[in-house]
Amino acid sequence: MRLAGASLAEIAAAAAASGPACRQPGARATRPCWGPRSAYARILAGGVTTLEVKSGYGLTAESELHQLGLLERSRSATPMSLVITFLGAHVVPADRDADAYTGEVLEMLDRVIEQGIASFHDITCERGLFTPAQARLLFERSRELAIPTKAHADAWAASEGWRTAVAGGAVSAEHLTYTPDEEIREVRRDRHDSRPAAAGRAGVHDRPARKRATADRARGAGSRSRPTTAPRSTPHRWPRRSGWPRRGSA
Repeated sequence: MRLAGASLAEIAAAAAASGPACRQPGARATRPCWGPRSAYARILAGGVTTLEVKSGYGLTAESELHQLGLLERSRSATPMSLVITFLGAHVVPADRDADAYTGEVLEMLDRVIEQGIASFHDITCERGLFTPAQARLLFERSRELAIPTKAHADAWAASEGWRTAVAGGAVSAEHLTYTPDEEIREVRRDRHDSRPAAAGRAGVHDRPARKRATADRARGAGSRSRPTTAPRSTPHRWPRRSGWPRRGSA
C-alpha cells in the first residue's frame, strides 16, 4: 500500500479493519506467512548484520504472542542478529475503542514478559490511534516490568509524540515527521541533553528533521537527521540476548 501511494494513516486504518493478518482457515500458522528466508536474504545482501523485527496488527494476546514465537523461530533462517520487538499498541481494532484496547495491551505485557522473547516494547502515540495519556500508561507499565521501550510518533500529524517518548524514557523514537518546532525547543529546554530525530526520507515531509539537525549543529551536538535516534539522556539497556548493537561488523 505504501508503494502505491497510501499514507501511513490509511495503512493503519486498513490494518485495524482487517484484523489479525496471516490467518489460515481452521488452523494457526506454524511459520511466518511472509517467507522469512527470502526476505532475510534480500536484506542480508544489502549488508545488514542486525535487524529489528516486530509483532503488530495481531490485535489479540494470542495472535501477538504467536507472532513473537514465529519471529523467534525465524532466527534459524538467517545469519543476521534479530532484535525482536513487541508492538501490540500499533493500531486500534475497529471493534474496540482506544481506551479499551490500551487496557488489553497492558494485560498482554505480562504475558509477553513471561514468554521471554521480546527485547523491546514499541508504543504508538499518534493522532487517531493512541493519545499521549494512553501511551503514558504503556510506558509506565513497561518501566514496572523492566522492558525497554521505543515509540512510533508524529508520523502523519503532530501528536505530542516526541514529548511523550522522552518523558516515557524511550530508548528511541521513529517517524517524528510532523513534530512541531516549538515542541522540539520545549523538550530541549526541559531536558537540555536530549536529541530528537526524524524520518528524513526522500518523498516525505522532512522540514522538522532539517530544523533539528540545524539546531543541534548550532549547539555543537554534531547530530544528523536519521530514521531513528535515541535521547542521549536515556540509559541504553540493550538486552544481552539481542546481540544489539553489534560493533565492529564489516
